[in-house]
Amino acid sequence: ATGGGVGAAVGCGCLLDLDEDALVTAISIAASHAGGMKVSFGTDVKPLQVGLAAATAVEAAIFAGRGLRGPEEIIEGRQGFAATHGGAPDSVLPPYGADHASILFKYHASCYGTQSAIEVGRAAAERRRSAGFERATLAVHPKWLNVCDIAVPATANEVKFSLRTTAALGMLGRDTASAETYAAAIGDVTVRESASRISVIGDETLADAEARFVVVGSDGTTEVTHDAGRPDNDLDRQERRLLEKFGALAAPILGAENSAAAATAILRLGSSADVAAVFEELRRG
Repeated sequence: ATGGGVGAAVGCGCLLDLDEDALVTAISIAASHAGGMKVSFGTDVKPLQVGLAAATAVEAAIFAGRGLRGPEEIIEGRQGFAATHGGAPDSVLPPYGADHASILFKYHASCYGTQSAIEVGRAAAERRRSAGFERATLAVHPKWLNVCDIAVPATANEVKFSLRTTAALGMLGRDTASAETYAAAIGDVTVRESASRISVIGDETLADAEARFVVVGSDGTTEVTHDAGRPDNDLDRQERRLLEKFGALAAPILGAENSAAAATAILRLGSSADVAAVFEELRRG
């Protein structure tokens, strides 16, 4: 909701083949509309904020293409985006030529703060001989306790912001890339019972997106850690997981065949830059 509209405005501007001045204006317009509230996390307004950011980006690019002009220093200006939303410009803008391999991805359809919770849940289940457990403790950086620590979620959106429930989903091997999984978790007795045996604590020694999971059961104690804030160096595995997530989200709308074709076209963008082919596959759906 805050930075997404700006990035999307750049993408829309490129698709409309805007010149440099117009592209700066598109960024200016989008940045002027940037904003969201964390209090909306776990409600329908959270995804709505992201949708509104995308809509703003489209409008910004169209307005800029029709001649509207805005401030050139919208990001780094004295009262610009960086000063009002993120502090110093250097904290908002990455260094020129930043390594694209350092980009982070969300593989699960839930809050970023729960990504490591799901990963450690899966890892613990893989290492344990027994599926059952007596109790478990999930440690995360304290910042997430005010973001995604809904103890007993009552809606699908609240499940996405529940550390203990998402950890339970990971342990149970549920498809966390599918939105349907979070809706089904509300009435799933197994998920609720597993989540009820998980305690969540804050630990300032952990990295921003790191989680530590200690599971105690009849077969002993299992401890695993994962840091979703560290990029996966295995690019083949990263690509496979992203394609799985894309398929889970796109296939129900486009159909399996068109979804696969769109994914193939997207993968070719790195060498062909044929954006039209991607949109052709999307239109077929």
